[in-house]
Amino acid sequence: MKPLFALAVLVVALLLACGCTGTTTEEKGAVAAPTATVTETALPTAQVTTSQTTAPTSLPTEAAPAPTAEPSRTVIADEGTAVYAGYWKQISFTDDLGVEYLYPGERYEIRIESDQPINVLIARDNVASLFRTNPPEWDLNKNGWKYAPGVDPVLQFDEVTRKTFVLTVPQLGRYSLLLDGRMTTKDVFVINDAAKVDYVITKLS
Repeated sequence: MKPLFALAVLVVALLLACGCTGTTTEEKGAVAAPTATVTETALPTAQVTTSQTTAPTSLPTEAAPAPTAEPSRTVIADEGTAVYAGYWKQISFTDDLGVEYLYPGERYEIRIESDQPINVLIARDNVASLFRTNPPEWDLNKNGWKYAPGVDPVLQFDEVTRKTFVLTVPQLGRYSLLLDGRMTTKDVFVINDAAKVDYVITKLS
């Protein structure tokens, strides 16, 4: 009897052991079974490379011309004088104004105001003697005053009462401003009749 009982107990024990082991194995298998892990991999987004072309803020324009600088002005004479009828007056740049030589391209602005008409000339000093000894004559063809050959004024303005002009020096040399009151016939002589003349000479540079 005892051996059968013992065998029965052993069989029950083996069954129990198998049952426990199977359960454990299933549990372990359930745990060990790989679960499908869903890895959310972000799909690569299309990288849009935007080429940013900066629109020019303003269209290219031609460079504006630089403003023209005003020439500097140096007054070298601001005087008044009298030019008597039948006479002349010489204002030498060298002897009277202290300018030894006038150079080519230099510019001088000359303003004349006279209460009576006079002739105004710019001439080289080396012809001043011809100017002094040869009064002007009226030229019907020219309809103006004519000076003796050789005087050859650089500039000449007839019967001026108010005039502003610019002398551009043509050649190196010494020059004079000539105020001429000899515009009368040879037979007419006016005593103490004088033109009051104001002149301003300004060097431009």
